[in-house]
Amino acid sequence: MKLKAFAPFKDTKDAMKSIEKLMKGKVSKGLKKFLDKNIVQKEIEDELLVADKKLGKSIQEALNITC
Repeated sequence: MKLKAFAPFKDTKDAMKSIEKLMKGKVSKGLKKFLDKNIVQKEIEDELLVADKKLGKSIQEALNITC
């Protein structure tokens, strides 16, 4: 594997909010923006591997990315 993109959190508060959403299997605003910019807009059609089934379903519903 090779790192293709990276987006830091704005601050600790932003990181904690994102972690809370991830733990609930939900897509945070930052994650949604990151995936849209790096997958949807680049029209990448590969399958995204996600370890958490609930999060994968949320990503698929929010962004129409096959997980």
